[in-house]
Amino acid sequence: RFKAAEGLLSKNSLRMLGMAGLFHDVGKARIPEEILNKPAKLNDREHQVIKTHPLEGYRIMTSQVGLDPNVMRGVIEHHERYDGTGYPRGLSGGEIGLYGRVLSIVDVYDALTSKRAYKNAMPAFNALGMMYQWRDTTFCPTGVEHFIKCIGVYPNGSFVKLSNGCHAITIDNSGDNAARPKVRILFDAAMRPVPKPEVDLAKEDVDHGLHIIECLDPADYRMDLTRVMESAQTSPEIVSA
Repeated sequence: RFKAAEGLLSKNSLRMLGMAGLFHDVGKARIPEEILNKPAKLNDREHQVIKTHPLEGYRIMTSQVGLDPNVMRGVIEHHERYDGTGYPRGLSGGEIGLYGRVLSIVDVYDALTSKRAYKNAMPAFNALGMMYQWRDTTFCPTGVEHFIKCIGVYPNGSFVKLSNGCHAITIDNSGDNAARPKVRILFDAAMRPVPKPEVDLAKEDVDHGLHIIECLDPADYRMDLTRVMESAQTSPEIVSA
């Protein structure tokens, strides 16, 4: 459950937050495709057009009868920034609703870690590092810290190097130690495929056991991590600590 400053959200509030997340970018349906999918940096005019999508999304959502007002507020406020530098209304601090504050964090994380027509995806670990630097300006206080606690220091699917030189992907970070998730080892130190054992790093010796030493960018290895992960689902060997 998401813990906000006001306390734990109810199931209904979480459901509404999820709905706001699903529809937060619906306004992009009204943005010209040549701007939305332009494989280069937008010029000033195009940037002003793209900045209208939260308001367009709000207008679309107002046509839905009986929709929770907080959902519509989340849609229009997901690009507002805590320091007042966001859009479309330049809100700041407590002027931004809870859903908008949450969605702004998730939206930035998604933007950084997703491949777009104009950029490659950034490894999750690097994205979280950048967002942590912005925690006191762009986002609400403790918001980024809560987000990292929810998804882990090494979010599921992160490509990592272990202390024994092997390479692995993280598969479960739901444990108490965010820096020691469960991983599935895919390659040895020379990037040769190996049997796919699962290891719970939280059960390894703190001082001398296996642990993550580096988060890697799959693009540097010309690797389609999605295919690798799908392949890794086949009969993994379970290894106890």
